[in-house]
Amino acid sequence: MSASASAAAAESPSERTGTDINLRGRPSQTQGTFVNNAVRFRRVGSSKPSPPSSPSSPTALLLRNSMSPSPRQHVSMSDHTRGAPPPRRHGIPFQHDDDNDDADADAAGARDPLSHNNHSSRSKEEDTECCSSWYNYSQHHFVRKAFLAMLAVCYLVAFASFYVQGNVLYGESGLQPARNLLRKAATKECPFIEKPTTDTPSWTCLTTQMKNLPTLIWLHSVVHISPDETLDAIALAGVAVSALSLTFAFRSPFGGSAVLLALQFALYKSLYAIGQTFLSFQWDILLLETGALAIFLPLCVFEVRPVAVARGDARTTPPHAIIWAVRSLFFKLMLMSGIVKLQSRCPTWLGLTALDYHFATQCIPTPLAQLMHHAPRALLKFGVAYTLFVEGPATLLIVSPGLLRELRFLAFASQALLQVTIMLTGNYNFFNMLTIALALMSSLDDAQLAWLLNMRLESTILGMPRLYRAVSLIASATMVVYLAHAWNAMFTTPGDTMQFQLSVDDYERRFSAPAARLGTAIIAAHVLAIPIVQALVAMWHTGRRGIALALPSRVMSAVAQSAIALLIVYLSHHVLGNTAHPQDGHVLAPLIRGMPPDFRPSKASIHNALRQGAEMSAIGGYGLFRRMTGVGPNGEVARPEVILEGRVPGVNSSTAWHEIEMRFKPGDVAKSLPFIAPHQPRVAWQMWFAALGRYEHNPWLLALMYRLLNQSADMHTNNNEIRSRLLDPGGPFSHPGGTSPDAIRAKLYVYDFVEWGDPERRVWKRSEQGVYLREVTLGDLEQVSRQLQLDARTAWPRRKAWTALRDEAPRTLCVLFVASALVGVIMAALANGTYRMILTGASIQQQSNLRSKWE
Repeated sequence: MSASASAAAAESPSERTGTDINLRGRPSQTQGTFVNNAVRFRRVGSSKPSPPSSPSSPTALLLRNSMSPSPRQHVSMSDHTRGAPPPRRHGIPFQHDDDNDDADADAAGARDPLSHNNHSSRSKEEDTECCSSWYNYSQHHFVRKAFLAMLAVCYLVAFASFYVQGNVLYGESGLQPARNLLRKAATKECPFIEKPTTDTPSWTCLTTQMKNLPTLIWLHSVVHISPDETLDAIALAGVAVSALSLTFAFRSPFGGSAVLLALQFALYKSLYAIGQTFLSFQWDILLLETGALAIFLPLCVFEVRPVAVARGDARTTPPHAIIWAVRSLFFKLMLMSGIVKLQSRCPTWLGLTALDYHFATQCIPTPLAQLMHHAPRALLKFGVAYTLFVEGPATLLIVSPGLLRELRFLAFASQALLQVTIMLTGNYNFFNMLTIALALMSSLDDAQLAWLLNMRLESTILGMPRLYRAVSLIASATMVVYLAHAWNAMFTTPGDTMQFQLSVDDYERRFSAPAARLGTAIIAAHVLAIPIVQALVAMWHTGRRGIALALPSRVMSAVAQSAIALLIVYLSHHVLGNTAHPQDGHVLAPLIRGMPPDFRPSKASIHNALRQGAEMSAIGGYGLFRRMTGVGPNGEVARPEVILEGRVPGVNSSTAWHEIEMRFKPGDVAKSLPFIAPHQPRVAWQMWFAALGRYEHNPWLLALMYRLLNQSADMHTNNNEIRSRLLDPGGPFSHPGGTSPDAIRAKLYVYDFVEWGDPERRVWKRSEQGVYLREVTLGDLEQVSRQLQLDARTAWPRRKAWTALRDEAPRTLCVLFVASALVGVIMAALANGTYRMILTGASIQQQSNLRSKWE
C-alpha cells in the first residue's frame, strides 16, 4: 500500500467528506446532520484531501480538533458535499450572512445555494432557521474596506493640498499668520513661546493651551522648532498617516485601524483650528464629521469562524449601530442640502433655471462645464428637478430598513450619478469623492458591492423566508409609489416648460418635515434595536448554558454601540430639525415631549452639547448651493470677478497698469479652464467669494496686496513663494525675484461663457462694472498691516531644510507617500498574521471549552 493510500485509510470518514459537527450533541432536522451555532463550520474537500503541511501548525491543530468527534457526538456524512472545495468568486469569498455558513458550504456539491433555482428546494426547517436570523443584515466587511480607503484618499489629498499652500496662508509672512491665533489663545500663566528656548512648557500649560485652541502646533515648543515648521510637519504627518491608513484599509482584517483614523482626525483638526477664512468650507467640516464616525468602524464585534480562518478568510463585521450613524450623517447632508435651496426662495431653484447659471458662475468650472452650459433647456430643467428630488423625498431611500435594501442601492445609484456629474463639471476638491464614499457606506452591502463589481452574486432577499420576501416586495412597491407621487406633486411634465408647482410652505409640510421625522425615527429605532437584537440572537444560538457566558460581553457591546450612535444621531438631527421645521425646534420634538419630565433633556443641555460637538467638529450643519450667484438684473449670466492690476515702478502712464493673473481663476478671456480636483486652491476660492461682497469684509485681500507690494529684504523669500503658488507664470509680476508693483488696484468685471466653438478660441466674454478698490500703495496699507499684525513675527529661525522640502513639494509628497505605503503594507501584514494566530488559538480554546462543558 502506498503512503498516500495509507494516509487516506487512516483518515476518518468525517475527514474525507463534508461533515457537520454539533458540540451540543443534538441532531439537525434537515438532513440528519448536526449544526453548531456557537462555533459551526463544514469542511468540504475532495475525497482525498491533502493534509496540512505541518501537523503541528495552528491550521492542522484547528482542523484536527474540530474534525475529531467526541464520544457524545453523532457524525453523519452528507453525500452532496463531496467534490471540489467551495468556489471563491473572483478570489473574494463573499457570503450573505454569517448565519448561513452551512448553506454557503453546500456550494461545493451538486447544487449552488447562490443559484436562483434552488430556493424552491429549501425545506421548512431550513426556512425556519433562516427566519431566525433574517434581521442579521448582509455583511459590510468589503464595503467598509472601500469606504475607509476612499476616506483615506480624501484625507491624503486634503493634507497634500494644504502642504503646498499652507505657508502662504498661515506662515510667518502669510496672509493670515497662525501665530496671531496662538497669541490670542495663550494666557499669562502659559504664554506663547516667541523664540527658541531650552525650557519645555509643562503638560498643564499644554493642556490649557490646547483647550483654548485645539491644535498640535502648541507642541512646537516641545520639539524646539518654529510654528511654521510645525505646521509643515503636521501636514506631512497627515500625508504619511493617510498612506498608512490606505494600505490598512485593504490589508487589515478590520478594514482599517482606529488608531490611524483617530490620528488623521486629530491632525486635520489641528489644521482646521487655525484655518480661519481659508478652511471655513462645509467639506472641511464634513471630512471631520465623517472621520469622527469612521474611528468606530474598525472596532468590530465579530464571531469566530474556524474554517474561514484556516483558509485565510478572517472577515469581521463593523458595528451596525455605527453604520446607521453614518447613514444618519449622509441623510442629514442630503436632506439639508435640498431644504435650504427651497427655503432660500431663490427664483432660480423655484423656477428650475439654476443650471442656466450654475456651470458658468461656479468657482472653478471645468472644460465640460462650458459644454453643459449650452445643453438643451429641457435637459437643464430636468437636471434641476432631479437635484431637488434626490435631495428631497428620495432621501428616505438612504434610511430604508433592511427589508428594503434593494431601494438603498437605488439611493446609491441616484446619489452617485449626481456627484459624478458635479465632479465632471466643477472642481470641488475631495467633496464629491467623500460624498460618494458616504453613499457607498450608507447604501450598499457586500453582496451589492460584488454585483456592482460584476461578481456573480445574487440579492440576499432571495435567501429570506417567503413571508419576509413578500413583505419586502410590498414595502418596496409602496415606497416606489410614494416617490412617484412626490415627483408628480412637485413637478409638471418634463420639457422646456417644466415647473416646480408647490409653494415652499406646502413642500415643507408635505415632504421635508415628514421625511425628517420619519427618517430620524427609522435611524433612532435601528440604532437602538440592532445591537440588542444581534445580542439576543447570538445568545439564543449559544443555548441556555452559553447565555451565561455570552451575556456580559454582548450586553456591554450593545449598550456601547447604541449609546455612541444614538448620541451622535440625536445631536446631529437637532440641526436637521431646526432646518426642516423650525417651529418644532427638533426632529424628535414629539418624542421628547412624550418623555417623563425627569428624563426630558432641557434646551440648555441640548444647545450646550451642540456647542461642544461643533467645537470638536463632530457635529455640523450643511446647506450646499443655497442661492445661485451670477444672475444679472435682466436674467442674464453675470459672473462677478475681482481682477487685480499692478503698476510698473517708475511709469505713470496708463500703459503702466498690468493685470495680475491669479492661478486657476478666470482672468484673461482666452485662459483655458483647468481640471485640478481634488486639489483646492483656497485663495482662488476666496477671490470668488470676495467678488460677491466688498473688500471691507475680506481683510485677507488687503493682506495679499500688502504682501505683493512689500519689497523689503526680509520679505523677499515670501514674495517669491506667493508668486510661484498664487500667480500665473508669464505676467510682469509673476517671475520669482522679479519686479514688484508700486501700486495695486482692483476692478470688478462680469463674465459669461462665449458660444461653443468660438472662432477666436476664447472661453469668456467680459465687461467692466467699475472699481472694486481704488489704487493703494504700500504706505496706504501700513495701518492695515498693524491691525492685522502682519509684521509681528516671532524670533524663531527659518531652517533651510524645511524650506528646501517645501520648494520641492511634489517630490517630497511622492517620496513620503511611497515610503509610508510600503511601511503600511509591512505593518498590515504583521497585524494580519498576528490576528489570525490569535483568532486560531482562540478558536481551538473555545472548541475545547465547549466540548468539555457539553460532555
